[in-house]
Amino acid sequence: MTSAMRKLSLALLALAVIVPARAHADSKDAKPAASDSSSTESAGGEEDNTQQKQTEKSGAKTLEERIRPVSGSLFIRKSRSELEPVVGISFNDAFFQKYMIGLRYAYHATDSFSVELGGAFGISMPSGEVNTCTAQGCQTPTKDQLQGTPGNIGLMVGASATWSPLYGKLNIVAEKVLHFDTFFLAGLDGIQYAEPSLDPTNVAPVNTFTFGGHFGIGQHFVINDFTALRVELRDYLYSGQRAVNGAFESHLENQFMLDIGVSFFFPLHPTE
Repeated sequence: MTSAMRKLSLALLALAVIVPARAHADSKDAKPAASDSSSTESAGGEEDNTQQKQTEKSGAKTLEERIRPVSGSLFIRKSRSELEPVVGISFNDAFFQKYMIGLRYAYHATDSFSVELGGAFGISMPSGEVNTCTAQGCQTPTKDQLQGTPGNIGLMVGASATWSPLYGKLNIVAEKVLHFDTFFLAGLDGIQYAEPSLDPTNVAPVNTFTFGGHFGIGQHFVINDFTALRVELRDYLYSGQRAVNGAFESHLENQFMLDIGVSFFFPLHPTE
């Protein structure tokens, strides 16, 4: 019994000596590793500093410097005038394809509200959506053959009220910021069109004038602080005459127009 206790005591003593010695050795081995880690971090920091110095020397801008965070609207419209040459094209008329060339002027009472006056001359061509058919076959009618149909608009003048509740910014290829606004508009119009003839073969259509209105939606895409690309979609409604069975009948006509123009704002460089 005494011999067994002695052997157990010696084993515990040896274990007590070996474990601390091994822990001490492990701690020695860990120090170089820590040193290696710190040296790696130091090397990484030196590399970053070197890259930063090279960037500063070359004059190249970082992404953060090229695209700065923007808050608020940089495109001021309040108390400014807007002058817009515009071209338009119709796309829902079965008889005539209309091309409009015009000019509009708007005054912006606030950044979100404006009033506008404008006018445009139109050129109408057969749209090719319908055909005339005879025993010899079908073909696209000429403009003379369409004299009894509505939609031959020659002149449009009108006034609008515009409300712009939405303003946004868009990063383009992480290099430029495109500013834009979305607006809604509605107004009244005077429209001159060629009244359909009751006898298209013998009587030329007569220009007549009627009234109507329009509503639509559009956007400004800002080029700089005094120029913007303007794109609109308008629906014009007006009362027109149609030749039906040898007599005129009043109909509510509508014309969809896509308008594209370049807006110039005055004064050129406003201060808020």
